[in-house]
Amino acid sequence: MNERNFESEMPTFTSDVRMMKVPEIFGSSAGHAKSLDQAVGSGGGGPCEAVWWVKETQIQWRMKGQAFVIAPDIEEETDQSKMGSGVRTVKSEVGSRMRVVKEDGKSDWSWSKELTAHFGNNSPGLRGKHNFIPTR
Repeated sequence: MNERNFESEMPTFTSDVRMMKVPEIFGSSAGHAKSLDQAVGSGGGGPCEAVWWVKETQIQWRMKGQAFVIAPDIEEETDQSKMGSGVRTVKSEVGSRMRVVKEDGKSDWSWSKELTAHFGNNSPGLRGKHNFIPTR
C-alpha cells in the first residue's frame, strides 16, 4: 500500500473490463475507440456522470466529469517515451489533479500499488480483471 503522499477531490470507482463501462469510457473519449480491442489498458477520458439519491433527505447528488481507466499496464514501462498513449494520458490528467501532502517517501509512491490497494477491498468475485476509474 502506498503512503499518503498525495490527495485529491476525485472520486474513485472500481469496475472490471467485463462490464460495458470501460469500453464506453474509451469510446466516448478523445481517442474514440471503435472496437473492444481498443478499449483495453489505461486511458480514457470520456464523459461520465454519477447520481446518488438520499431517500431520508429527498436530495439528489449529481456529479459530472471525465473518467479515466487505470489498468495493470500503468507501470509496465517507466521510460516516458515508451509508455502507451493511454498510460501517458492517465498519468498526465489524473496526476495533475493530485496534490502532494507529504514529500518524504513520494518517490516510492506507485500507480500499481494504488491499483492493488483499491481492489484489495473488493470481494474475490469482483476481482476479475482490474481497473479503477478516477474521475475529475
